[in-house]
Amino acid sequence: MLTESVNNVLLPVMDDLIRAICDMAKEHAAIPMLSRTHGQTASPTTLGKEMAVFAVRLSTQRQEVSQVAIMGKLAGAVGNYNAHMVAYPNIDWPLVAEEFVTFLGVSFNPYVTQIETHDYMAKLFHAYIRFNNILIDFDCDIWRYISLGYFKQTTKAGEIGSSTMPHKVNPIDFENSEGNLGMASAVFSHLSDKLPKSRLQRDLTDSTVLRNMGVGFGHSLLAYRSTLRGISKLQVNEARISEDLNHSWEVLAEPIQTVMRRYDVPEPYEKLKVLTRGRTVTAESIKEFIKGLELPEEPKNILSKLTPHSYVGSAVVLAKTVDVAVGATIKDTNFPAEKVKIVFGSSSCELELSSLLALSPLDGRYWGKVKDLAPYMSEYGLIYFRVIVEIKWLLWLSQIPEVIEVTSFGESAQSFLQEIIDGFSINDALEIKEIEKVTNHDVKAVEYFLKQRCKSHPEIAKVLEFFHFACTSEDINNLAHALMLKGAMNNVMFPIIGDLVQALCTMAKEYSHIPMLSRTHGQPASPTTLGKEMAIFAVRLSREWKEMSCVDIMGKLAGAVGNYNAHEVAYPDVNWPQVNKEFVRSLGLSFNSYVTQIEPHDYMAELFQAIFRFNNILTDFDRDIWDYISLGYFKQTTKAGEIGSSTMPHKVNPIDFENSEGNLGVANNKFLQQSMKLPISRWQRDLTDSTVLRNMGLGLGHSLLAYKSTLQGISKLQVNEACIFEDLDQCWEVLAEPIQTVMRRYGVPEPYEKLKELTRGKAVTKESIREFTKGLELPDEAKTILLNLTPHSYVGAAIELARMVDIAVNSEIGDLL
Repeated sequence: MLTESVNNVLLPVMDDLIRAICDMAKEHAAIPMLSRTHGQTASPTTLGKEMAVFAVRLSTQRQEVSQVAIMGKLAGAVGNYNAHMVAYPNIDWPLVAEEFVTFLGVSFNPYVTQIETHDYMAKLFHAYIRFNNILIDFDCDIWRYISLGYFKQTTKAGEIGSSTMPHKVNPIDFENSEGNLGMASAVFSHLSDKLPKSRLQRDLTDSTVLRNMGVGFGHSLLAYRSTLRGISKLQVNEARISEDLNHSWEVLAEPIQTVMRRYDVPEPYEKLKVLTRGRTVTAESIKEFIKGLELPEEPKNILSKLTPHSYVGSAVVLAKTVDVAVGATIKDTNFPAEKVKIVFGSSSCELELSSLLALSPLDGRYWGKVKDLAPYMSEYGLIYFRVIVEIKWLLWLSQIPEVIEVTSFGESAQSFLQEIIDGFSINDALEIKEIEKVTNHDVKAVEYFLKQRCKSHPEIAKVLEFFHFACTSEDINNLAHALMLKGAMNNVMFPIIGDLVQALCTMAKEYSHIPMLSRTHGQPASPTTLGKEMAIFAVRLSREWKEMSCVDIMGKLAGAVGNYNAHEVAYPDVNWPQVNKEFVRSLGLSFNSYVTQIEPHDYMAELFQAIFRFNNILTDFDRDIWDYISLGYFKQTTKAGEIGSSTMPHKVNPIDFENSEGNLGVANNKFLQQSMKLPISRWQRDLTDSTVLRNMGLGLGHSLLAYKSTLQGISKLQVNEACIFEDLDQCWEVLAEPIQTVMRRYGVPEPYEKLKELTRGKAVTKESIREFTKGLELPDEAKTILLNLTPHSYVGAAIELARMVDIAVNSEIGDLL
């Protein structure tokens, strides 16, 4: 999979990207441009040379990608060819395995456990992170050059730049690329961190993580194509670039002071600092300064002829020779891979999304378990909630007395609009996507859809232009995203979270009386009860559930830059902040009055971080249960026909808890990236949040999948009291704690030291503990209590704490359950 997807899909697009940037370098090689270091004017370069820098950097990392040795193993259940050698002892199985793996075009890894160690994957994903980070740097630089006016962008007929500001052509391709690169690198970072780790000879936590490789590659591919599309639209605005150079004669201070140093003119830096720092520098003032220098004629003539346009050093040559520089980085020795052909019976139709072709496992293998989120977190869900917001805003306008053009709608018009919402279908969403192919603007496509749908109704037809009135796209989007999140959390996530907390409470009460050896630092410690340990997780999870439920889901409707500019020009007598506040609240959302073009997403970061903490606690639970199963404290029931291990028939693996742990790691990777990225936006906004927001469903989906896996695992557990009790019977040394505590109470000297002498590094039995206790100078009552104590009964308040778990949970969550 990796060899073919990298060689046949990713590398060709990466090469196209590098070639496109090389072409920019050569085409713009001679266009002088002001550099900026620390955001300030600096020595000129050429536009082409700056492009060449990126071409070479990207090419270097592209070669790093191609040089990673994709590895494989075929060494049996634990990496030692155990079963192979029993079946055919005379065969050199390591050699056979090596020949087979290399025959597949993959390098052979001889030192493995049950799994190939995945170290090469970490190396590959790190190389992609580096490539993607360089491309982010490129996207950001182009974004700034467009902002400075150095590039114009061509447009296609029908394309929409901004839903409310017709003059704008936004650099959305580079913004989309940057957003997707961030998503991809977050996935690759998680993969490279997680995959080389596995408990003992293996666990299953890598399974769901491996299924997400396609997500990282998919976002990377989307980014590369977005950048390529953006490059194809660029037109250099040489007049604007030249204008900046004409106003920046101070940049010649560098060559002048360098020549002054060469010819020993005293204090060159200081003199030029006086001339240039904090002052307007012109061609005249620079030339006048040069004339006054005590320099030989030749260098003085060179300096006198220098301009900001000509002071570009070797930039032109470097840009023109970019192909040579890029070629020097190429040393591709990767195995060629055959292209995969997918056959759909006798059909010749284009590939359609199915469970076997989905890039994300949520839309494929796990679809049946997460599909409840689809009405909220899918592209369909986003379109649907946009339609709701647009329609409800039109209805709201009709209730504002000052907006006389939109009178209160009659019952027929209201029913017509409501029917669009109630009857909104997949076909309606597809119709909007068709419109978007022309507009290249998703929100404007919704507006056009509604206008087309409503033009047949005479009353609504009169006010079609009041769809999307005074709105920027983000007015609609932020409210749609808020409604999506609110619906998904209340209707899907919270109910399953409630089931999970309830299941743990049930375990706590059911096992409240079962004594169990604690382990701190992995060593035997004071006993607890199995139920009390379950109660801890129930209470911890309920606290974070409460935190999630308390997050205010927020919205804004304040126009293009958050100031109601267009609203107040159109209807200056309306109190728009108050009107829009009431509208947002009517949607069941909290109102954010201080915004830019976007709602700043701080509440999303708060929500995702709360889910992140919940997931971390659940990971802790999954790992503890995994260890208890490994110790034999739990058995697992099985269904007829289920397979535990493909090669070891006796095994029943704790796959539900491993799947849960793996999915929680993937989910938290998403939430971490989103909570760090979403609150950050350049100036009044950029589009880097767009693709990140479209990935909210991934974090929730993997969380949902994990919660269901944990619940499924819990349902299979059967306590093995005999095993638990056997461990307790072998650990009488844990009574050293209560004995030395009672000794302290009654002033027996050196209690800790005496018990350390008795227990540390020695086999402690019931008899040795009782003999020690009998010899203590203690009151009879205290001695009797200690003599009656056993590892089974020394559980403190654990039983009561477990039985009271419902009270503790309810005190945290109130009426959430």
